[in-house]
Amino acid sequence: MLKIRRKIHENPELGYQEFETSKISIEELNKLGILYKHPVAVTGVVGFVGSGEPPFVTLRADMDALSLQV
Repeated sequence: MLKIRRKIHENPELGYQEFETSKISIEELNKLGILYKHPVAVTGVVGFVGSGEPPFVTLRADMDALSLQV
């Protein structure tokens, strides 16, 4: 997990341009056998875990970087 986090953070991508981040996310979901929907809003990925029956839990994570001027 640490290796994946570092890889993503070393290569930040702006909103709607997270093509490599999406690719990494999809590869990891495939390794875990987790179903997903892609693309969602251009580069988004939605993973589905569980039975699909109540109760439901939703988690949201941003994967875009912010453009900063220093």
